[in-house]
Amino acid sequence: MQQSMRIILLSLLLCLIVLAVTAQDLTTLEQHTETLRAQLRGVMEKEAALEARRQQLDEELRSENVQNRAALTGILDADAAREQVRKQLEGEKARVEQQLELLATSHARLETAIAEAEAEAVRRRAAALTANQPTTSEPSQPTTATGAHPSVYPSGQRRVRPHRHSHKRARRG
Repeated sequence: MQQSMRIILLSLLLCLIVLAVTAQDLTTLEQHTETLRAQLRGVMEKEAALEARRQQLDEELRSENVQNRAALTGILDADAAREQVRKQLEGEKARVEQQLELLATSHARLETAIAEAEAEAVRRRAAALTANQPTTSEPSQPTTATGAHPSVYPSGQRRVRPHRHSHKRARRG
């Protein structure tokens, strides 16, 4: 009797240890996912700022704005001044667009990593739940009156539930 009690206690202790390790792994995974989300927010903020700068550069590259800016350079040759301003703005715009491309790649990678981490967390939760459920001979899935799983029916059909019989309540006396 005492031997079987020890085995039960050791089994229970082992289950608790497995749950604790699983919970710790899950917490670490959730923290990693939150870190990835924070990184994604940072990338999105940088993308927004660079997109605003690109729009600003597009405005500055309009011919009248280039001409006005060139007039402030102090260069006597107006064509050379405009060309210098245009090259400077186009160079900056090219750098901004290159940074936006890099951020778009980072954005996509972070979204993929977040989706994978979330899927892994779901798998681990499901595994933990499965490990903790006692095995029974009864099906765990809901069934219909015919004994089939509800997903067996085509999408347009409804399952038929058995008629419930009303029971009369016993009078208290």
